[in-house]
Amino acid sequence: MSANQNTSSLSNSNSSDDFFANVEFDPAKFFFLLKRSLWWILIILFAGLVGSYLYLRYTEKIFEASAVIKLEIKNDADLLDISVNPLGDGKDKNKLAGEIELIKSEIIYDRLIDSLGLGISYYAKGNILNSERFESSSFKVIVKNASNQEDRPIYIVFKDENSFLISKNESFESATQQRVNQWFVFGRDSLKVIKSSLFDESNINENYYFVFNSDRSLYSYFNRNLGVAIESFAANTLKLIFKDPNRSKAIKIIENVIEIYKSQSIESKNQVFEQSLQYLEDQLVITKDTLSFYEDLIAKLTEVNKIPEVQEVGEAISTIRSLEEQMTNLKFKIDQYEKLENYIYNDSSSIYLYGLSSVIGNSQLSTLITRLVEIESNFKRASSAYKNSTEALKNKLASLTIIKEELFELIKFNKSFLEKNLKRVKRSIRDLETEFYELAKGNPELRKINKNYSIYEKVSDLILNKKIEISIAKAGTVPNFKVISQANASSNPISPIPLIIYGIGFGVGLFISSILIIIKYLLQNRINSMSELEKRLKIPVIGVVPLYRKRKLEHSELIIDQNPKSSISEAFRSIRTSLDFVSEGKKQKLISVTSTVSGEGKTFVALNLAGVIALSGLKVVLIDLDLRKPKVHLGMGVMNQFGITSYLVKKAGLEEIINKSKLDSLDFITAGPTPPNPSELLMSESFKDLISKLKETYDVILMDSPPVGLVTDGIQAMKMADIPVFVFRTDYSKLAYTIAANKLVSDGNFKHAVAILNGVGAKNSYGYGYGYTYGGSYGYGYGTKHGGYAGGYYEE
Repeated sequence: MSANQNTSSLSNSNSSDDFFANVEFDPAKFFFLLKRSLWWILIILFAGLVGSYLYLRYTEKIFEASAVIKLEIKNDADLLDISVNPLGDGKDKNKLAGEIELIKSEIIYDRLIDSLGLGISYYAKGNILNSERFESSSFKVIVKNASNQEDRPIYIVFKDENSFLISKNESFESATQQRVNQWFVFGRDSLKVIKSSLFDESNINENYYFVFNSDRSLYSYFNRNLGVAIESFAANTLKLIFKDPNRSKAIKIIENVIEIYKSQSIESKNQVFEQSLQYLEDQLVITKDTLSFYEDLIAKLTEVNKIPEVQEVGEAISTIRSLEEQMTNLKFKIDQYEKLENYIYNDSSSIYLYGLSSVIGNSQLSTLITRLVEIESNFKRASSAYKNSTEALKNKLASLTIIKEELFELIKFNKSFLEKNLKRVKRSIRDLETEFYELAKGNPELRKINKNYSIYEKVSDLILNKKIEISIAKAGTVPNFKVISQANASSNPISPIPLIIYGIGFGVGLFISSILIIIKYLLQNRINSMSELEKRLKIPVIGVVPLYRKRKLEHSELIIDQNPKSSISEAFRSIRTSLDFVSEGKKQKLISVTSTVSGEGKTFVALNLAGVIALSGLKVVLIDLDLRKPKVHLGMGVMNQFGITSYLVKKAGLEEIINKSKLDSLDFITAGPTPPNPSELLMSESFKDLISKLKETYDVILMDSPPVGLVTDGIQAMKMADIPVFVFRTDYSKLAYTIAANKLVSDGNFKHAVAILNGVGAKNSYGYGYGYTYGGSYGYGYGTKHGGYAGGYYEE
């Protein structure tokens, strides 16, 4: 394979493998980049936390008020065995869902707007956030008609205690000045602004605005912020919540929703009761008219048929009617006693117990019920404070049991007494009816009329009984729920939650930092460490050269003699020792120092490696073979007038081109004027003869070769060398350069090739501040120029 082909192969390798050189994940490299980016990560995380703080600082805080109510699914009418049911039939779940819809209905919303005066909202303007002044506004607005201003802010600023500016624009363009407590026309509406008790001098020149809220916007506001959820199906409990930036407003709205729902519940139940009572009253009138009709018919019939002893018949009918009334009253009282017994057994509300005892009218019963309610109340309070096993609670439970037993005994005795009277009255009615039929001599028409009369009389008694029951239910009407948790709101807002916001800010910062590190890792195509270089190269890495920090070098220099005990001098001594092992102890060596591209520090390494070998007592000559961009003369501080090119074109002798350095054992040969054909010169027999002559004088010949990744000159020197040395530089040499070097070593069969990593510990990508530019910056010219040669080539 020719030199040109080698160079072309290296170029192709650099371009094609550059993207894929970092595909394999390297944890050490990743953590190295993480460490180098630590400050950026901290800055990003800090920025995330600052962003969270600003968000919390300038975001409206939302508070949540809540209350829990327990629904009594069985209503008062059901408890009294009344046929009408205000809530309707159905499953408890459906009833709960129906109550939720009622609470979130426009019926409740309309009353809520009126009760809290939400038709107008008042706000104080801030630099960033505006705050609502719910029930704390320093002024109030009275309006006769706000239809033309709905949902639009109207801005106001008080100039003094008695006057203000008002405008539809925040900038107060076309503002009008008005007086407090005086009507004025604003647009199409008549307004009056009055000061509240909270008004003081601090309100003057402050910016405020108010909004006439439309029903549509308020409905939307309620639907958006009011939540009603089933807390427990088993317990029939609902939880009401309301969210608002104003904590006191949220609490007030929940309280008013409960009060309005309570009123609505009572009104709905009473409406059903009133309709039922009206219906019963209408039926009672009809029934009484029918009874009067039958009474007149009986009187006429006895008179027409000349039934004997008419007076006795009339007396019998009157007596029967009186006894039937007694029977109805007795049945009613017995029925009330049974209901009372059932209520006591089921621990029903005290309202029902008091209602029934007042209907029965037994003073002893009323006294015992009062005691029962008192003892039961004490027991409930104690049960919430004591365990069931405590003696105090056991005593109260025993007292409760005793009073219930006394009540049951009293009810049983009274029922027994009433039932005996009921039997006596029924027996008297039967006797009188027998007597009546005998007096009427078995008149069938009279018996038929009397039968119908008895039916309507019973209907009348039934209606009267139902009226009494419904009246009792109406008198004891209570809402169909109990508030078991009063409206309240935490002093801490539910949104935004600082811990979550800071967590999000930190998480976003961490995510961005991670993305940054991953991107840097994926885009990082440069060598960062010796271990990374060793892993990718097929040739041994014999040492590292630390970054020289003592002063800034304008170009490559010989520095190991200036600081013999420095770390960089120790590094070169270590490389010198490694080269002895590679050469297997040979005293005479030909070493070629090259790199893939310029800027990797090969001249710096060549100068100081030559110097450290010379300090060991060997006679060393350094040859600058970088004929296109020579730098050795700069490092040695001499002119580049005569050099190797002068010798190869026979313009100077060997003695003329050899220069003495400040080290006794180190000589050097500069490149000389730039030739038009550097590759041909290095491939010539004259160059080989030069190397042979130098071997007669020097122990070590060290060649500073051109970069092998750009030109073919360096490959010629490598083929002649005993030890080809590749120089790579931390944070500068690309990973793909190792692929090129491996290919070159394999194709050229360089058995003793080694590598050196330069610039270790550099904090940036360019290290020393020296470098080269090949390719386009290389130029050749022909003709004559100042300092040139007759041969027609000169240094560009």
